[in-house]
Amino acid sequence: MTENMKIWLKELYLEAAEEHFGTASNEHLWALGAPTDEASMLHEMNADEHRAFANMLTFMAHNIKEEN
Repeated sequence: MTENMKIWLKELYLEAAEEHFGTASNEHLWALGAPTDEASMLHEMNADEHRAFANMLTFMAHNIKEEN
């Protein structure tokens, strides 16, 4: 993998992580306004899953080794 490819991949991971953190935030807001406890729980579970995926993407981005 070239250095440019490493930079692009890192940026891609970080941008995707940011999107998933945003989706998690939206899911949390939907949970707060959900009409039932069950719907609220489902939205919070979705938020947790998006946060976990965003954290995984962030971890992967920071573990791409760039030449210095």
